[in-house]
Amino acid sequence: MPMSFHICRPAIVAAVIAMASVPGVAGAATLCSVSGAQLVFGSFAMIAGLDPASDTDRNATADLVITCSGDSGATVGIEVQLDGGTAGNPLARRLSGPGSLAYNIYTDPTHSAVWGDGTSGSSRSATITLPQSNASGATTLTAYGRIPRGQRTAPIGTYDDTVLVTIVY
Repeated sequence: MPMSFHICRPAIVAAVIAMASVPGVAGAATLCSVSGAQLVFGSFAMIAGLDPASDTDRNATADLVITCSGDSGATVGIEVQLDGGTAGNPLARRLSGPGSLAYNIYTDPTHSAVWGDGTSGSSRSATITLPQSNASGATTLTAYGRIPRGQRTAPIGTYDDTVLVTIVY
C-alpha cells in the first residue's frame, strides 16, 4: 500500500489593524481587514515510482482579500506582510504534523520571491492603493504556495502551519 500524505492548509490567519490615521488626509480614519482562503496542497504519495507527483513540486494558491473603509473619496496605500509561521523565519517555513515538511509562500506564480515581512531577504507585497468609501474598497492578492519535491522521509499524516497576515498602512 503506497504511503500518502494528507498535506493541507497552512492556514492564513488574518490580523485586523484597527483605526489608524491616513497620512495626508486630515481627520480621516481608516479600518482595513484581510480575509483569506487556505493553501491546500492535497494528498499525495511520497514514494518515487508509486505516484508520479512525488517527484515534482506541489503547488497551491490562495487568495487574500484586503478591504479598507474610511472617509469617502480618500485612498490608502497598504503593504501586506506574512510572518514566518511556526518556524519563525519567512525563508524557512515548515508544515508540522507527525513530521515536518519544508514549504513556502511566494508573491508570484514563478515562485521567485518569498512572501514575508521584509526580513531575512523575504519580500513584502507591493504597496497597493485602495479607494475608500463608506461602502469600502477591496483588492485581492494571490499567495502562491510550494512544497519542494524530494521530501520522502516525512511520516504519513496531516501537516499544517499558521501564518499571520499583517496589513501596514
